[in-house]
Amino acid sequence: MAVELRDAVPIISSGVTPALLLGVAALGWLPELWGQGLSAAVLLARIAGTGVVYRRLRAEVPLRRAWAVGALAAAVAGVVVVLKLALTH
Repeated sequence: MAVELRDAVPIISSGVTPALLLGVAALGWLPELWGQGLSAAVLLARIAGTGVVYRRLRAEVPLRRAWAVGALAAAVAGVVVVLKLALTH
């Protein structure tokens, strides 16, 4: 049980903050667009960090390449977020 919980921490931690931000926006304490935008920013930051995490798991990847892969993934995800916010509001 402890191993499964430890393995689930990255998934749980990446979902809690965006969910809280969306919940705060749903309660009216934050404008909806701000809640969605901040939630997306948190997720984009997590996506940008995936290159560095991959490098930690496979040390032969150069740090510059790890950052570049993370930045590229975040840029693609950012385009998706902008399109989602623009087309659904």
